[in-house]
Amino acid sequence: MRTSAYLVLIAAFAAACSSKPKVQETAAPTKVEAKTETTTTATKVQVKAEDVKPAHDMTCAKGKDSRVLSVRTKDKGCELAYTKNGQEAVVASGKSGLSHCEASAEKISGKLKGAGYDCK
Repeated sequence: MRTSAYLVLIAAFAAACSSKPKVQETAAPTKVEAKTETTTTATKVQVKAEDVKPAHDMTCAKGKDSRVLSVRTKDKGCELAYTKNGQEAVVASGKSGLSHCEASAEKISGKLKGAGYDCK
């Protein structure tokens, strides 16, 4: 009888120590920082010929594919036009002088050269 008393005691102890089944907690939402990259959006602009004067052009070619970067004066500033597949888009502009447009043209031509284009 002593064995059955121990079994009852163990069963009672086990029942007393048991708890409700644990619900798996979901982790709190974590904040994810997205890496952003700033890009310049090309804008198609209609411009009067008398407002824009060519400063210089650069042609980058790779096989039969060619791209043209045109730095132009506009009012007291500049604009940089990029022509690809016959479609021209203004990709940069400045309000004073040509320096911003020329720097942008150098940056774009550097990327084209890195892609195998020959720029002149």
